[in-house]
Amino acid sequence: MTKTVSDEKIVISTETMPANEEIVKRKTIVYETLIDPTVIKLTAEKLKGHLFTRFGFFEPKPEGIQFVSIDKYYEPYIVISGKYVIDYYRKCVHTVKVDKEVLEIILLNHRFEPKQSMDSSTKDYNEVKLEGEERLMNEVKASLILDRFGQDVTLEKLPSAPSDRKPKKILAKFDV
Repeated sequence: MTKTVSDEKIVISTETMPANEEIVKRKTIVYETLIDPTVIKLTAEKLKGHLFTRFGFFEPKPEGIQFVSIDKYYEPYIVISGKYVIDYYRKCVHTVKVDKEVLEIILLNHRFEPKQSMDSSTKDYNEVKLEGEERLMNEVKASLILDRFGQDVTLEKLPSAPSDRKPKKILAKFDV
C-alpha cells in the first residue's frame, strides 16, 4: 500500500521561464437582423391604432396614422474569455509499506532500507519513504459576457444571429 504525504511546500525558482503568452486581438462582430423589414411594417400597420389607446388617446382611424420609418439599434455586448495554465513541481514524500522481513528494496537502481514506522498501528510492517517531486498542471478557462450597462449576461440571454455580410459598412456608419 502506498501513502502520500504532502505538506504543499512551495518551491520558488529564480529562473525565469519564457512566457508563451498570446494576447488575442479584439474582434468586433456585427450580427444580422433576424426580422425582415416587411414583417415589421405589417406588424406596425396592425398595431398602430392600439398604440395611441395605450397612452390614453382615442383610437384614431387607421388611415389617419402613417408609418414613417424604421429605426434599427445595435446593442453592444462585450465577451471576455481567457485561459490560465500553470505547470509546476512540488516536493512530496511517498510511503511504501513492506514486510518486516525485507532488508532492502532496489528501485530504479537505488537501494532503500526499510525503517520501523513511527505509527503504532503498523507494527507488522516496516516502511520505505520515497522523497521526490511531483509535476502538476492546472488549467482554468473562464468567460464573461457584459451588456451595455456592464451587467453580467448569461449565455442563454445573449441574442444569437448569423454574422452580417458587410460589418465594416455598419461599423463605419456608427463611427466604431
